[in-house]
Amino acid sequence: MIKPPSDKTTLPEYDRQLTQALPELFGNVIEIQMAASLAPQKFPHGLGRPYRGAYFWFTGFGELRVMDPDQQTDAETNITIEDSVAAGGRAVLRVW
Repeated sequence: MIKPPSDKTTLPEYDRQLTQALPELFGNVIEIQMAASLAPQKFPHGLGRPYRGAYFWFTGFGELRVMDPDQQTDAETNITIEDSVAAGGRAVLRVW
């Protein structure tokens, strides 16, 4: 919850509260090309921190699943995605 600002609320403090309350607004949109494989695939996300989640804007194929970042060794740099039908193809997603 974002607290209403008071006369003593600084801009950096308000910005910190906003980014914690709405993390999905402060992510990156990435376009990926999945290989036709059942193995989890890694793609750079460019956040500069571990990703917290993602949602797909477009996928023209299969069932894609974002792997839990807590179970990944390189969540700071890559997002891990699994294709359950090994169809391969292009997808667009927002990572936060």
